[in-house]
Amino acid sequence: MGISTIQSYRGAQVFEAVGLGEKVVDRYFTGTPSRVSGAELDVLAKEALARHKKGFAKEIASTLELGGQYHWRRGEEKHMLNPNAIGLLQHATRSNDYATFKKFSAHADKESTRQCTLRGLFKFKTAHPIPIDDVEPVEEITKRFCTGAMSIGSISREAHETLAIAMNRLGGRSNT
Repeated sequence: MGISTIQSYRGAQVFEAVGLGEKVVDRYFTGTPSRVSGAELDVLAKEALARHKKGFAKEIASTLELGGQYHWRRGEEKHMLNPNAIGLLQHATRSNDYATFKKFSAHADKESTRQCTLRGLFKFKTAHPIPIDDVEPVEEITKRFCTGAMSIGSISREAHETLAIAMNRLGGRSNT
């Protein structure tokens, strides 16, 4: 996120709890949105104790799992950014090959449906469009746009100026 002033974050609710139960979120992350539930304290405690026990086991054969959510490992959890996806994207961009980029896009779409993302678990329902007159005008929506207070050291001068120009054009507020 970079370096920013406290005003940018206080009450901003820029995070969402994923994988934590409602009681955990209500008690320890009050006010944080959580659209999906997850583990409660009893499950978190069991997992922590199991890892502790393995970490201090007497026998050498007992090792901690690699775990991790960010780095791709063969045979571990699924990741959208796996060697195949990275290879396709690099090849497409280096060779400026649209056909290879389409292969990358198809691969990325397939990965999201393999339960790599929440969106991959959703199925769209057929909906009836609402009348355009019932939709808030764009000029009213953009009035609520606001950039947080970012220090000059966290982003470049050009970024500051671009944000200010954009907010002025949209009718939003810029605090950079």
